[in-house]
Amino acid sequence: MADTIKNSPACLDDSTDMELVAIAYAFMKANFEDQRLLDMIGTEITGRGGQLMLDAREWGNLAAAFSCCATPVSAKVLQLTFQNYLEQASRSVERTLESVADIFQAIPSGQRLKVVPFDFLEEIAKLAIAYSR
Repeated sequence: MADTIKNSPACLDDSTDMELVAIAYAFMKANFEDQRLLDMIGTEITGRGGQLMLDAREWGNLAAAFSCCATPVSAKVLQLTFQNYLEQASRSVERTLESVADIFQAIPSGQRLKVVPFDFLEEIAKLAIAYSR
């Protein structure tokens, strides 16, 4: 699948936001690090203008995938994720600590790339406490 995407990047144009996240996350979970593939997915995601239709779990999966393998577009994807996650998590019906854990996992990478918002750590800690109740 990775070769298909790399040889025909236009196939990503027809993928939904959720499918892009699922592909990136699946390769991460399989310990298949392919910077070129992840960069292509990240470029497609950031090229959609920040209007992604993702829930909190999917934002968490996206953060996890892009924090595990550095690519030229990782900073943009993580910044977009950190900007959108708290809003989605606060509106999410399905409250899950898994998405909070994925975001926590991505914070060190985000700090190295200088894309973690100032009050983000405090807000994510509050969310984790609320979700654990």
